Amino acid sequence: MTRPESSSERLYVGVDISKRHLDLCVRGTDNTWRIERTEPALRKWLGEQGGELHLVLEATGGYEQLVAGVCESRGVKYSVVNASRVRHFARAAGRLAKNDAIDATVLAHFGAMMRPAPTVRPSAKVLALRALVDRRADLVSQRTAEKNRREHLSGAALQSLDRHMDWLEDEILRLGKDIDAQLRTDDAFRVKADSLQSVPGVGPVVCTTLLALLPELGHLDRRAIAALVGLAPWTRESGPRKGPRRVWGGRAAVRTVFYMAAVSASRWNPPLKALYNRLLERGKPKKVALIAVARKLLTYLNAIARDGSHWELPHHDTA
Repeated sequence: MTRPESSSERLYVGVDISKRHLDLCVRGTDNTWRIERTEPALRKWLGEQGGELHLVLEATGGYEQLVAGVCESRGVKYSVVNASRVRHFARAAGRLAKNDAIDATVLAHFGAMMRPAPTVRPSAKVLALRALVDRRADLVSQRTAEKNRREHLSGAALQSLDRHMDWLEDEILRLGKDIDAQLRTDDAFRVKADSLQSVPGVGPVVCTTLLALLPELGHLDRRAIAALVGLAPWTRESGPRKGPRRVWGGRAAVRTVFYMAAVSASRWNPPLKALYNRLLERGKPKKVALIAVARKLLTYLNAIARDGSHWELPHHDTA
């Protein structure tokens, strides 16, 4: 087995995760390892390696949490990276084939070349709140789908749908109460929720989504937080072509609730309503104006979360 030239340097380890096993590759070696996706197996493998390790892995719908937990307990750095970035990297390197071992190798090379920032795992309380918020969002999506199907059904099928709708309504209400209870029983959550909801246009759903899915709020500057949410406008220009800037990427679930909050803020939040009307008067499409409102609202909330303050119109009107 070929080992890296210097064990004192950081060793990037690509980790391809599946339901039953992990495929691992250390950058600088010619080998990949397959171990069971269990805590003892991963701990044993990490203990056999020398040097400073930095694991690079993709989000896999929750299966990555075991790797993250083991890394944090052992003080090993890790990065959960966007799968599309890794796939583009592989294509740029001419790696068109794909299997678990190849994916682990690509992740190791990606880590060594791109040096992604270590991921900071949310606290157990944030993860518990996130599970409730995600579950509620899933049920709301199902309710919307059932509503869309309803007009095309009749008879026993319609009765079945209505029973399911009743269950969804009850369960969504129950989850809302569970989320409220978790916010009330945690002082840090309660204080932050009160601050965020002091902003006109921010209701309970937006607030809990931010607490659960955007723990970076208040810890990044306004440009970085806008890019993270997917509200930063990106230029698309080439030569003489000057295309319109567009927002894309980021955390879709957070961006969706921000867009809905912007609709409310454009009516009830004085400075954001003024911004919205100014953009419409300048001929901007309504959707563009709402995205601008959403981005400004995010800036306000980021400052409030950073300072631990509440909404004050004179202060934020000049922000």
